[in-house]
Amino acid sequence: HGDNSNRTPYTHARTPKGTLVYAQASPNTKMCSHQSLLLLVSLTVASLSAPTTAVPLTWTEVAAINTPPEGRTNAGVAHHPGTNRLFVFGGRGANGAYLDDTWAFDLNTGSWEEFSTVTQPEARHSMIAGMSGNDFVISTGQGNGFFNDVWVFDTVGETWTKRTPTTSDAPAVRYGSGGGIFLGHNALMVSHGFSSKRFSDTWKYDLGSDTWTKVFGGTNEYDPDYPHARCLVGSGKQSLRLFCKHPVLDHLALVPPQLCVY
Repeated sequence: HGDNSNRTPYTHARTPKGTLVYAQASPNTKMCSHQSLLLLVSLTVASLSAPTTAVPLTWTEVAAINTPPEGRTNAGVAHHPGTNRLFVFGGRGANGAYLDDTWAFDLNTGSWEEFSTVTQPEARHSMIAGMSGNDFVISTGQGNGFFNDVWVFDTVGETWTKRTPTTSDAPAVRYGSGGGIFLGHNALMVSHGFSSKRFSDTWKYDLGSDTWTKVFGGTNEYDPDYPHARCLVGSGKQSLRLFCKHPVLDHLALVPPQLCVY
């Protein structure tokens, strides 16, 4: 359904050095009480095809030196490696309010900065977000309705611009999709999600030519080779990763779900 209040909300972004920046709030607590940032360091990328030995991880809370933004869940978040800043847009605030503010957190100094912009995306949560060069990009999400638009925040000029696709074909409006910036291709990926139904299709938006391309038509029938329709899925920077069942052993309770990688 469109209301994700019964799910545990979260927001995360990964830095090039493997540090995971993560924030989480319980649906049964006040969201405004969760304003801190946590860094998961010494993250090791393990093979998805074979068991590995657990690697000790360390959490470190990053203290802010000034007033942080309102606590929220399901914001659009992306890391700018050149400036080591974490950019945040929107999300769902206290009492479920949809937010449309834009912030940056400097991981070097611990300072928050809010950007006052004349134009910005409509308030929303559960959107796709990523960083392409100096551009903080968001798409899809849920607010007063569902979205399939593409917005770009110029982190140097500090302005939002709504991109206009040059093609008529586009993904259906949705929220809770997997996706992000396809590194090295200046493109935004959007896969799965929910609005009037759960989706299983995958789309690519070329930020250079402003064109949408459907790269996978999706399937809502059981197929061991493809992930089922769903929303609120995770995603990576180099590929989309969705949990799916093992094509042969999914009847065994001891076999964990596999990762489907696009």
